[in-house]
Amino acid sequence: RVVVRPLLVSTTQRARILKAARLALAKRLHEEFSMWWRKDRIALPEYTQRRVSWWEHKPPLPFELQIQSRSKDVVKIFDEKFLYKRQLIKARNQKRNELRAEFVAKKKEEVKERERAKIERRDKALAVIGRQRCSGLIGRSPGLVSSGLEAARA
Repeated sequence: RVVVRPLLVSTTQRARILKAARLALAKRLHEEFSMWWRKDRIALPEYTQRRVSWWEHKPPLPFELQIQSRSKDVVKIFDEKFLYKRQLIKARNQKRNELRAEFVAKKKEEVKERERAKIERRDKALAVIGRQRCSGLIGRSPGLVSSGLEAARA
């Protein structure tokens, strides 16, 4: 609980008091919306949940707004050189992401192909073993696998 009383203090002391109060309120807010407190409660509406998450994870501003917050004393806000570099970086990152997505898709296809070849080789070997009537030596042992599992595989 926070109690506010009038008090004459220096600016430094006032800043410390306000900082401590802000930290205490932030702690209470975090406790109010933290996961352990919300456990077994109904879910917050999507809009409210988004607002709660903004306290800790603010979404980034769009680039057009970010560049307007740059210091006018140090750099020009709409500096052509800076904008061109930013455009190049954006194009490079987009190309990198496309190549990465293509590589991941190719890798998934290779893994799927290897898995399919492995299953095919195993089935071929088991078929040869089955024809030679030595299924108890290699592969599926009839003594260890129940008939229900065997029927489910076939």
